[in-house]
Amino acid sequence: LTEEDVELYNKYISMGGVVVPVEVGAQISLHQALQASMMMSANNITDTMVKSVFGSVDEYVTYANDMLRDMDLRETAVADATGFSPFSVSTAKNMTILGHKYMQNPVLREITMQEEAVIPVAGLIKNHNSFANEDGTVGIKIGYTDEARRTYMAADVDYDDGSIDGISIAVVLGAEDFRSAAKDARAILKAGNSNSSNGNRNSNSNNNGNNSSNGIGNQHRANPNRP
Repeated sequence: LTEEDVELYNKYISMGGVVVPVEVGAQISLHQALQASMMMSANNITDTMVKSVFGSVDEYVTYANDMLRDMDLRETAVADATGFSPFSVSTAKNMTILGHKYMQNPVLREITMQEEAVIPVAGLIKNHNSFANEDGTVGIKIGYTDEARRTYMAADVDYDDGSIDGISIAVVLGAEDFRSAAKDARAILKAGNSNSSNGNRNSNSNNNGNNSSNGIGNQHRANPNRP
């Protein structure tokens, strides 16, 4: 880590972002950076990571938007690495597809399942996404901006003889608080899982104010061995 990484830490402190402490000369692996980025939403480490991997945030943004076009996710645009920008936008439908793709990656799936981790300088960090893990539901990512309000992505992973048999994804947008978002996500997953017993199933739920989160809920389930 360099003085530039310390400046990123100070930048996000001033913006009211989420940070983990850094020190000049400390070393952090890509895996540890992913843990800090995904488990804690550490804005400073996210920028540090993409600059190390892609050369700059701009190069990452170009790569990410090209990937989204290749996936035909036309309702999603990336303007930064952290999601701070109001121009980084998506929909529940697109986010469920991205969530399923994310959970197909064994390294990222392992990070999702972790309750805590140890990274350089910061030491022990907790997984902020796991606050409502229960009954097989696993929090993938929480998020908040003034524009988007609270967002919550969760997964339900089915196992058969120790192997993953299916992954369901639920996304709730525009929630007033994370607890109600998690409750709605579990309801979406339960509704989707009860609609069908085959390997691929989809259901959509529009909360329309009936639940405490007034966003769109979407659920997608598929076999992890098929794209």
